[in-house]
Amino acid sequence: MGAGDIASCGTQQDEATANLLDSIPGTVFTLGDNVYQDGTLTEFNNCYAPSWGRHKSRTRPAPGNHDYHVPGAAGYFDYFGAAAGDRSKGYYSYDLGAWHILALNSEIEQSTGSAQEQWLRAELAAHPNVCTLAYWHKPRFSSGPHGDNTDSQALWQALYEYRADVVLNGHDHSYERFGLQNPSGQADLNGIREFVVGTGGNGLRSFPTIQPNSEKRNDTSWGVLKLTLHATSYDWQFIPIAGQTFTDVGSGNCVHAGPTTTFADVPVSHPYYNDIQLLYANGLTGGCSTSPLKFCPDQIMDRAQSAVFMMRGSFGASYSPPTNLQHKFKDDWTKGAWAEPWAEAMYNRGLTSGCSSSPLMYCPWYSLPREQLVIFGLKMKYGNDYLPPPATGTVFADLTDPSYYATSWAEQAYADGLLPACGVSGGKPKFCPKVLVTRGLGAYVIVRAKNLTMP
Repeated sequence: MGAGDIASCGTQQDEATANLLDSIPGTVFTLGDNVYQDGTLTEFNNCYAPSWGRHKSRTRPAPGNHDYHVPGAAGYFDYFGAAAGDRSKGYYSYDLGAWHILALNSEIEQSTGSAQEQWLRAELAAHPNVCTLAYWHKPRFSSGPHGDNTDSQALWQALYEYRADVVLNGHDHSYERFGLQNPSGQADLNGIREFVVGTGGNGLRSFPTIQPNSEKRNDTSWGVLKLTLHATSYDWQFIPIAGQTFTDVGSGNCVHAGPTTTFADVPVSHPYYNDIQLLYANGLTGGCSTSPLKFCPDQIMDRAQSAVFMMRGSFGASYSPPTNLQHKFKDDWTKGAWAEPWAEAMYNRGLTSGCSSSPLMYCPWYSLPREQLVIFGLKMKYGNDYLPPPATGTVFADLTDPSYYATSWAEQAYADGLLPACGVSGGKPKFCPKVLVTRGLGAYVIVRAKNLTMP
């Protein structure tokens, strides 16, 4: 258990968080900025030692920027001694049960090719444990005032490639838990879960900008994060100081323990595996067949299927359309009467105007092209009244006419990351407006339009 941003002689909250440690056995980690303001040995002895210092013998520390106010973080290394690792590096590793733990240093060079990054990769290669945890001070992702810090991108990349499970950070004085994500901040069921735990005792700070995949936050409670590390999984619990009530409790499986394959036809290697799993976990799909359960990810999506995705993506997994139909669309619905309520509900909500107006038709069995998918995706994200900014005609090599109806929608969807390009021509991305959409690509768009995370 532990936290960062901890002790000061002018505050009492560090004593309150230390009181929590008194009753919790196990290893204590620190996430940097161990003592304020400057990390001098005097401050460690006078301000840190009376509180968290009671647990010095079982503490595995990491340094922060305040610890480096003293050249070479001399006070930090003098106080913690061998437990802090080589004082010329400040990074080290150890094992806890089945877990391999990596204490890293965000206050020295950590870019690709740096000594620390190379050491990290060597450690990960030499310790192919089922479960791996790393911690350091400055977070790669944070909704706090300091925000995302790309300096640790190379460390995240290495950890992700070797399928690490948990990253712990401090620096922003608040508590935040992120969903599983990759080094680019995209939801990824094979990704890493990051906790920012800057709640050790120093003054707390608010969240100016909420980052994607942020699942739980609090900026009013001091406390510690308790982790229970099992052989192939882990439990977490944020424990507040006496008199405060915020908590956060959950559990997760280690990546090497193996991801769950829900659909028989969607292996982990499928390019839309993560998106389809997120869609299912949020109740937005039941697949295309039940015995066995399949999703049909490579099947071309028709407009009837897109109506279900659109309405449940917009209004929730439990949404069902009204059944008192007015039969506004004059299509032949005998192929699938189930689709008519969904199409009519879309029309009544202003989410579609059909495929023709005289007579009004929906064309439920027409395949859905990319140029129509982006309209559905943006309306799902912003609401049925949304209209994109005027097109420039300069984004895509194959959509150069700003007056074409799909150009503005395609440019905005691409800018929002809702839909990837389909190729490159002459140095510019291609959109391929007439290419038909698969169910897998539909899942990709819905996940990004709704910013879905694991529930």
